[in-house]
Amino acid sequence: FGSALPAETNFAFRTRLLEVHPPRLSREAPPARADETSVDASWRIAAADDHPTIRHAARDLADYFRRSMGVAVGTDGKPDGVRTITLAVTPETNSLTARVSVEVDRIRIGGATPREVFQASCRLEDEMNARGRPVVRRGVRTYTRLFSPRMTHSGYAVETFPDAYLDRLAHAGMDAILVFIEDPQDVTRKG
Repeated sequence: FGSALPAETNFAFRTRLLEVHPPRLSREAPPARADETSVDASWRIAAADDHPTIRHAARDLADYFRRSMGVAVGTDGKPDGVRTITLAVTPETNSLTARVSVEVDRIRIGGATPREVFQASCRLEDEMNARGRPVVRRGVRTYTRLFSPRMTHSGYAVETFPDAYLDRLAHAGMDAILVFIEDPQDVTRKG
């Protein structure tokens, strides 16, 4: 049978819910292959569009590399620079579609809206998590969400959505939260 888990204090799960980028680097992961691009500290992230969601996605991706992969990637890149991960709105995609294009020395993350750009960035993180290294296969991938909004209540506490928890929800593909409204109108249980 399985081994017993150690006892956990009440609500200790909240600490895990606030950890957006846990360590994912695997010492057993094989080195980069010839058809893969490896991201190291010489890379930079560039937010090509001056939109709060895209700037947030760039900071989130830098945090991912630092915390999950142990690589310090700056956010001061030029949008078309070499060894640059560029995040930009790409109007040629439909409203729920995002695209990641990986080349030898450049990664482009795009979507029809800033929200889709952030979702594409999260999918790039998923690929590297599965790989266990800051390494990603070259090529173009297109991600299309089946529907929006994808809503959820808080699993943290009733009507409580700390910023880090909202980031966790976005990484899971959620794009809307549900809150209860009581009388008087437009007042939540938390006020």
